[in-house]
Amino acid sequence: MTETRTTLKAFFQSDRGLLLASIGVALIFWLLNKMSQSYDSDINVRVSYTVPDTKAFSLAPPAKLKAFVNSTGWDLMYQHFIGTPIAINLELNEQSIQNYTSGQFSSLIQSQLPSHFKVNGVDQDIVSLNLEDNLQKEVPIILKSEISFNPPYQMTDSVRYEPKEITLYGPKSLLEPIQQIETKLLQLSNLECTERVDSISLLPFKNPLIKGEEKQQIKVYLQADKFTEKKIVIPIIIKNAKDSIRVFPDKVQVSFLTGFQNFESTTRKDFQISVDLSNIGNQEQNFIPLQLDSFPPHIKNISYHPKAIEYFLIKE
Repeated sequence: MTETRTTLKAFFQSDRGLLLASIGVALIFWLLNKMSQSYDSDINVRVSYTVPDTKAFSLAPPAKLKAFVNSTGWDLMYQHFIGTPIAINLELNEQSIQNYTSGQFSSLIQSQLPSHFKVNGVDQDIVSLNLEDNLQKEVPIILKSEISFNPPYQMTDSVRYEPKEITLYGPKSLLEPIQQIETKLLQLSNLECTERVDSISLLPFKNPLIKGEEKQQIKVYLQADKFTEKKIVIPIIIKNAKDSIRVFPDKVQVSFLTGFQNFESTTRKDFQISVDLSNIGNQEQNFIPLQLDSFPPHIKNISYHPKAIEYFLIKE
């Protein structure tokens, strides 16, 4: 330590050391002089608004302004690095148009700065704030989805989701044209399950002046089952038949896909296939098509054979 002090003392006693010390002292005095002078600068100002519940902005107001100020270099540096950010709040009334001038903003900003700051204006000469009636509207939510299952799984019911509506708030001119709100795309592929619950968010609102539960999660419910083929034979119902008419065949084979949970309970009583013989006199051939009248809603890919039956007139 003693050796280091001796070396430094010898350096500053030399011509070179004295020169550097003199330059350092001069630089400090120059910096003190410069920082004590006044300079023009600008600072960012955050602007917020208190709006009556019955009103809403029809055009987005400025969220920040740039204020032109004058003060010493020391004050400007302190404000930039350490000082409290400047923020003003405007309390609005129910008038449709309310104007604020650069002078009004300057007064509000000046009240938040130390007295040795001088505010010379802001970057906008006048700010017009446009208000209109604030409405509430219920609109339907539209689910966008691409869902697929791996065989033998298939959907047994339509996709359900909750909630079905959302409440929106906003200015009348922007809210009235909105008829629905869509979700983000729900993509699910190659599913192998009988039940599933997912969630999906709404698409962002196109205009920031429209308010609502934008981050709301929509619950999506899927119901599926393993499907397998089943075949049954059912009798054909003959409508408007005369005693002199015979048909062939009198039964039809029905094939379809049904889920495991409904396989045993699905019987021929759930189907009705008929033929109407009231207009057979207009037929050029003695074949008449069958009509599928009813079948269970839970089955898929239904088909039957034959598609038509033959009728005969029996002469007495």
